[in-house]
Amino acid sequence: MPTRSSSAETSEETDGEDGVGRIPSEPVVEKRVDLPCRAAGFTTPPCKVQLKFLQEDEGWTLVATTPPAKPPKVAQWLEDRDPVSIHIAPGLSPKVLRANFDELPTDWEALLTMADIRFIEVNPGGAASIFVEDTSARIEELVSSLEEETADVRVREMQSGPREAGVTARQQEILSLAVAHGYYEIPHNLTLRDLAEKLDLSVGTVSQLLRRAEARIITSYVDAVSESRWERESIRESIETLDLAPSDV
Repeated sequence: MPTRSSSAETSEETDGEDGVGRIPSEPVVEKRVDLPCRAAGFTTPPCKVQLKFLQEDEGWTLVATTPPAKPPKVAQWLEDRDPVSIHIAPGLSPKVLRANFDELPTDWEALLTMADIRFIEVNPGGAASIFVEDTSARIEELVSSLEEETADVRVREMQSGPREAGVTARQQEILSLAVAHGYYEIPHNLTLRDLAEKLDLSVGTVSQLLRRAEARIITSYVDAVSESRWERESIRESIETLDLAPSDV
């Protein structure tokens, strides 16, 4: 996988007065790239792990969040990559650990220098998700590089939350009516055909509108949950705790 500078060129200037000759900066977008762990440079982890890489003055710090009771297994999983040290923050859920590296493994460093990667999520089922925030051009370069490793690469826009899930007015209308008529109640007392008859629409039309709306809302929820873990005050505090009083593994 080729490497490149980690600082994106977002604008370019030429000589001129009052900004004349400036090429407008390319907008930054957020995307999620899903692919097999091995294609992203990771072996299959023992549990779901979220990884955030921080470049320091000397070396790298890898911050990882794990489920309770899993940090020792994650530490063992990371030891194959020869970290200088691994520390675990005490008493929090999700648990947070930190691994320090003088130099990252070449495949990890190559991945991180292709684009601005916010964090990476790896799962015991062998899937990885890369959450990236950069220009479209740099993200396309990243994806092209990953596709050299595997054909199983999927890219989509990130969704911030249900209120910004991109549900159309028509989809929202059908969803609201479906809820009002009890379509989502458990037990399921209303079939799709019953709902279509109540709305005076074909079964195919109602099915398509609901499935598209549900897909947007579900992916939005999954993205929001993944992002929210890094925003929690407890995780930020635990990272500070690691710097002050680390517990060696």
